[in-house]
Amino acid sequence: MYLISGKKTRAGLAYCTVFAGAIFAFQAARAYDIGVEADLKYSRDALLKQRGEIQLAVARKTAQIAESQSEVDRLQAYLQDTDRALRNVDLALRGN
Repeated sequence: MYLISGKKTRAGLAYCTVFAGAIFAFQAARAYDIGVEADLKYSRDALLKQRGEIQLAVARKTAQIAESQSEVDRLQAYLQDTDRALRNVDLALRGN
């Protein structure tokens, strides 16, 4: 057995202190890792939800654009028909 005032006892005590500190640090790091992992999972879930909402908004806007393009195409056709009718009337007026 060693005396408390002996060198080997002090070294053993220092070793135990360092070892206990290392175990505490490891446990704290592990707890930190678990906390960080939980935060990352929460962030991932939030980002997935946001991604789905953005995809839905894109789909809605794409549908609105397609509908607007149909309206533009229809109006362009009306304009062409009106231009043709106007030319026909102008030709008829010149012919008389």
